[in-house]
Amino acid sequence: MDHTSSDIVLDKRLQMVMYCRLAPVALWGFEYLLTLDDEIRTMWTPCSRYWTRFHFLFIITRYLPIVSLVCLVNETLLANLTLQTCWPLYEVGGWTSVIVMIATETLLLMRTLTIWHDNTKFKRILISIYAVVLVVIIGCHTTVYATGMGSICNYRSDGNMSDASYQVMSGPYWAVAVFEFTVICMTMYRGSLDRARLGDEYSGSRLMDALRNGNLTYACSLFVMSISNITFYLYPPSEGWSGMVYVFQCVLHGSLGSRITFELRRADQSEDPMAPISDIQFTSVRLKRQGHVFDDQHCVEWACAP
Repeated sequence: MDHTSSDIVLDKRLQMVMYCRLAPVALWGFEYLLTLDDEIRTMWTPCSRYWTRFHFLFIITRYLPIVSLVCLVNETLLANLTLQTCWPLYEVGGWTSVIVMIATETLLLMRTLTIWHDNTKFKRILISIYAVVLVVIIGCHTTVYATGMGSICNYRSDGNMSDASYQVMSGPYWAVAVFEFTVICMTMYRGSLDRARLGDEYSGSRLMDALRNGNLTYACSLFVMSISNITFYLYPPSEGWSGMVYVFQCVLHGSLGSRITFELRRADQSEDPMAPISDIQFTSVRLKRQGHVFDDQHCVEWACAP
């Protein structure tokens, strides 16, 4: 069978897309090993007797990407998938990616609300934008998997995919990009307000400085990835660029979501939200709870008796 030059170019693009969809597996493993010590120290300490909202969000951002990676990697490696095989892989992988993305944006929202803790107006604006983004994400994915899954799966074999279904797939990434850009703008605006209000004393506000800088780092990283994903969705599906950084965005959301959880958890455990637990020096104190007195050097959540 003779192949035209366009077929050869398309095959090379599809091979490049396959590599880009497999590479995030190694990145996720490297990130997991790199932050395993932080996970143990901040999430699974002896004092963490009760699960909080951080634990649930952490489980989603930390371990749910594994499910998405397994589904999407298998869908990428297995050739000539039937519709019956392709459907569950795309559905499970897609929805787990959506849940990870929503959880990470929720953590970014919580961090930004901390910066605007003293301004109810801006907090309401941010929450309203987040709510709209949440509706768009869920609505677009529901539409795609309810009406366009067949065309998505058939595209693997015969290149047919409706432009409408293809554009709807990019809807969630437009939504999160808008929210992340809003977070960037509001963080920078808060910094300018603090500079104008504090004047010469601004340099002494180290805590808020760290919060703003960290928020900009997370939001800008997610925003750049969202824009990159949107850029490839702007190409027609016949060009073969679809889903090039789709898996990488899921991994990035999960990794940054976990890091945000670590920082929020530290803030929940210490008076200084940005102080690493390894830098906090605990002294031996007598703790009393429910009539029992004992010594402990680590659990700071219980009441101390002199």
